[in-house]
Parts: sequence; C-alpha cells; structure tokens
Amino acid sequence: MACRWHKIPNSVTRLNEGLTTEVTVTDDELELSILEKYVARHEAAYTAGHPAGDKCARELDMREVLRDLISEDETKLDYLAGLWLDRLAPPTSRASKGLLRRCSNSDLNNRAHKYHARAFRDPVNSAPAPAWDRIGELQKTVSAQRPVAPVRELEQKFKILYSKPQEQKDFDTWRDEAGDQTFQIGVLFVDIDNFKRLNERHTETLIDDTILPEAQKLLKRLTAHRGAPYRHGGEEFVVQLPNHNFEEVMVFAQKVRATFEKYQFHVDGTEEPLTVSIGVAMWPDHGESLNEVLSAANRAEHVAKDEGRNTVRSAIK
Repeated sequence: MACRWHKIPNSVTRLNEGLTTEVTVTDDELELSILEKYVARHEAAYTAGHPAGDKCARELDMREVLRDLISEDETKLDYLAGLWLDRLAPPTSRASKGLLRRCSNSDLNNRAHKYHARAFRDPVNSAPAPAWDRIGELQKTVSAQRPVAPVRELEQKFKILYSKPQEQKDFDTWRDEAGDQTFQIGVLFVDIDNFKRLNERHTETLIDDTILPEAQKLLKRLTAHRGAPYRHGGEEFVVQLPNHNFEEVMVFAQKVRATFEKYQFHVDGTEEPLTVSIGVAMWPDHGESLNEVLSAANRAEHVAKDEGRNTVRSAIK
C-alpha cells in the first residue's frame, strides 16, 4: 500500500465491464493523475510555441484539475485544492521547492490566481524538474499496487467478441457478486436476419471477411461500459448486462436493433442492408442458471423471427 499523506474523500466510481463498483483511489494514484495533467499542459504550451516567459500558458487551476478526478461540492473542492497545492507547491518566499510552482500573481486581482500552478524545468541546466521525476516514481509504485486483471478469453475465429466459455465465467462471477435482490443480469440473444440468403448471395467466405467482423465490432462498441458481448455461434451473439433492470435491458436491445438497421454494411463494394432479431431474458426471473436464461432469451428471439424479424421480444415468466 502507498503511504497516505492525508486522508481525503477520494472514492470514485469505476465501470468494470458494465458492473459498477466503488473503489478507493490511493493518494499515489491521485497525485500521479494531477502531475500528469500539469506536465501535459507544460508540454502542450511548449509544442505550441509559447515563449518560456509566458507562464500563464503553462498554468492550471488546481480546482479544475481535481474537478475532473473527484466528485465534491465547490466548497470542499476549494479546500482540497488548497491541500494539494500546499503539498505539491508549498508557498515560499522564493521559487517553489515543491513539484509544482505557484503562480506569481496569486496575490493579485483579489487572489484570482490563488489556485494556479505549473510544472517547470530547471532554468539552469534544463534537467527535468521534480514533477517529471516524481511521475516516473509514481508510475512504478502504482503499477506495483494494482492487481493484474485476468485475461478474458476471446472467441477464436474472429478474436473480436468473447468466447462461450467466457460467457459462462462472467455470468458466474456476476451472479456470485450479486449482493441483494435488486441485482439482475440482462441477457440478449441476437441473431442476424436472413443470414442464409446473405451467404448464398455473396458466399460464406466473403461474408466472413466483411459482414461478420463488422457486425461484431459494432456490437462490441454498443456494449462498451454496459456489459460484455459474446459470439455464441455462426451469426448468433449473446450480450450480458450485469446490474441492469428489465426496462434498461429492453431500451438497450432496441438501441442495438435500430443501430444495426441504420448501419451501412458493405460487401464487395456494395451496400448490404442488415437487421437483427433479439430475444431478452433476465436473471433470476427466467432461470437460475445461464443455460436457463439463455434458453428463455433464445425462445424470445424465435418469436421475434416469427413476427417479422428486425424486432425485440422478451421472454415470458
């Protein structure tokens, strides 16, 4: 664990494959993020050709930096900005001895520049100033602190969506992590309409090189930060949405359907319309196991096909 300089309310919410969890950011992680923003501003000003004496072009307001990193009201934000400035740019009668340098106009204009500071380089030998060195130290420390995320298995043919075994592993993980009765997992069974005719018109090889990879990439983009997509087989895909209620899952399913309908797929230089039929089921409403929920979603998808395709239907309890 990193040594904590002072305790501040720096909990943030992170999205982990669609599962929202509260995690605590260490002071080392927060300091690293702060310093990286100041160094980035310094380098942007340098690249843009601002003269070295144009200090304001290199400065950032600590309140604005923290506002992007933590959620606090304005009063608390001012307090935290003061604490971090004291830590990173301690006020002295001469040049800053900290990692950052405060604005020289901080006492002017009713202290309008009170929270301003900048990263700086040694004016004598042009060596990196402490901010650059400290970033290197913190990157090593933070990397050592962070747990290594397990590798998730991709489907082998296209290596775009996750595999069926990973589908089961993710379901088991999310189900085991369900802490109360309000936690649900939405399951979408997605099937490309008229896929056999598509193969007959363009050949299976050409569809494998064009439509299928593009469809999977589109589904992956749509699912990002919401859940996880899987190639279930052939032209069939599954999406799992942890911690979503039924209404949220149905809205998302309609978004997937509408996006596929409007998307411009191309095969052999020509546009090829494509639609999908989607069945929706929920854990635990439609079964205790993944197979039970998937079967319910698959049956609903068949109803969508029978009722004209390019449709979303939900399972019946």
